[in-house]
Amino acid sequence: MAKGGIAICGLIGVYTKQSKVSNEILSAALQSIQHRGPDSTSSWISDAHNIGLGHTRLGIIGIDNGTQPIKNEVGSIVTVVNGELYDYKRIRTQLIEQGHIFKTDSDSEILIHLYEEYGLQMFEYLRGEFAFILWDERNRTLIAARDRFGIKPLFYTQQEDAFYFASEIKALFTMGISACWDKQSLFNNFFFYPSMDRTLYQGICQIPPAHYLLITEHNYSIRNYWNFDYPKKGEFDTNSNIQLETEVIEELRKGIYEAVKLRLVSDVKVGCYLSGGIDSSSVLGIASQVYGKPLDAFTIGFHLPIFNESEVAMETATHCGAHFNLINISQNDLATYFQKSVVSLEILMENSHWVARYLLSRYVRQQGIKVVLAGEGADEVFGGYAGFVEDLKKINDVAPKSIFLKNKLPISKLYENMGYQVTNYSLSKVEETLGFIPAFLRNLIDQRAIFHSLLTDDFRYSFDDPYVSFLGQSNLTQQLKERNEVVQSFLLWSRSILTNYILVAERMDMAHSVEVRLPYLDHKLVACTTKIPADVLLKSYQEKYLYRKCVEPFVTSKVFKRKKRPFLAPPLTTKDPLYEMMYDTLSSLSISAMGCFNKNAVKRLLNDYVNTENSYVRLNLEPVLIMILSACILQKHYKISF
Repeated sequence: MAKGGIAICGLIGVYTKQSKVSNEILSAALQSIQHRGPDSTSSWISDAHNIGLGHTRLGIIGIDNGTQPIKNEVGSIVTVVNGELYDYKRIRTQLIEQGHIFKTDSDSEILIHLYEEYGLQMFEYLRGEFAFILWDERNRTLIAARDRFGIKPLFYTQQEDAFYFASEIKALFTMGISACWDKQSLFNNFFFYPSMDRTLYQGICQIPPAHYLLITEHNYSIRNYWNFDYPKKGEFDTNSNIQLETEVIEELRKGIYEAVKLRLVSDVKVGCYLSGGIDSSSVLGIASQVYGKPLDAFTIGFHLPIFNESEVAMETATHCGAHFNLINISQNDLATYFQKSVVSLEILMENSHWVARYLLSRYVRQQGIKVVLAGEGADEVFGGYAGFVEDLKKINDVAPKSIFLKNKLPISKLYENMGYQVTNYSLSKVEETLGFIPAFLRNLIDQRAIFHSLLTDDFRYSFDDPYVSFLGQSNLTQQLKERNEVVQSFLLWSRSILTNYILVAERMDMAHSVEVRLPYLDHKLVACTTKIPADVLLKSYQEKYLYRKCVEPFVTSKVFKRKKRPFLAPPLTTKDPLYEMMYDTLSSLSISAMGCFNKNAVKRLLNDYVNTENSYVRLNLEPVLIMILSACILQKHYKISF
């Protein structure tokens, strides 16, 4: 592979108008996130002591000279970058031809010179997963930005005259920021997912995907630099034949191939996460062709056969000529590392598969691998969820067979039959707001309705409807209303569950200094897919129909024909140590200390979970209980006040 200068890392920053930045604060914050970059730690403070930037580095490429912060030739622009900027060699060559002088081999350095050349138009040239902070001394301006999909995290808080930034929230706590629940956000999270710009913690925000924070001496603002370019209603009909199918497949196949190839650039060994699904299998298949030598493939195994995909994954690895690495995760493992995983995650967990991911990345690092490719994002880009198909059937007036109820009563009705108070007023409010209820959202509203019974009256009556609250942020509702129902689902999922839950896996991997690259979340590839009508992507009402055709040459026939299975850990039994931990925690003073739960209702839920003979009910109750458990763990570990 070609050489260059990528450094994956953690970053911090302080901007203040009155007080002075201290080395002690920067050092303590960097120490708290050193797991993100154990190879080196460095910081910079301006001559006026009003700006401080820090960086922990995981060397991937250009290992000898990629230390950050990085400055321009005269030291007037300084930046710290987390992530990868692909195609940087071509851009670097162009910038050199334009007269720019480079000091390092780092891909991150192109950021400074792009800013010098194009100012805030630089984002057009950035391709990859990134978060960065840039200080321009000439204009007394600070820019903090995040990539288009939110793959790399970047949090910040404003405290009087100062702004503090960090890759993980724990670093902000270390810098002296108070740890308090954001009660509105916590309430919303029980029912849906955090907003694109909020966190669970009071006063701590996140830079939304595809946005940057611009701070000057006089004001600050959050600005958007990119959007999903889905067509608006009427721009083409869902049944329009935009191209011959074979031509579309060939174009997308080239885009996927290029996205994988770009993400294989590294001076260290590269591996792949591998399940039994088509997404990770196709990434390994393409990567194996490009790489030219055997890759390492890493797979999780569980004790229950229905959750264990190792046999199919091993066949794929053999087919691709990859070295197959299997880590078997036991129920004891899930309990032992649950708390550490929650602390690393910093959000509410819904399934213990996060613990498995935590242990997988640890195992990868133990094998000497720093970089892996994975298949996340394909479902969002190409329509891989059953709910998208249901929405397409609805707009085409095809009677759907419910994918969620499976001839059962809605789960909220079963909750009611068990004696729980359930309020589904959100359904009508969402429909009133959008004119439509996405199938996945209808299912989520139904499942989470039980939280109305688990929260104290004072808490649950203090806040507005969580779904309408989410839709009300920025101009999201307007973007949704301008597009057809299937595109609404794509957009809503990508700006909620993808960003604020699926992609948070980054913190599981970086807990062990493992960088995961996601070819399917390449914005140029996504730009191609957004021009394709939903009924072409989901032809014959098949999930990811077009995508499957694109990657068919790179996977086995078994994987190509295999139905999608979500990555979940096996359900808990009363004999599992994780259930014992959950029972002990939720029956203790911890639940009272949260301040928002009805302790008797939660205890009753624990008993009902054990005693119910309805596996469908238990399947829906487990994520609720794990969310409550993870909230208690976060509160205790970070000493969060309520």
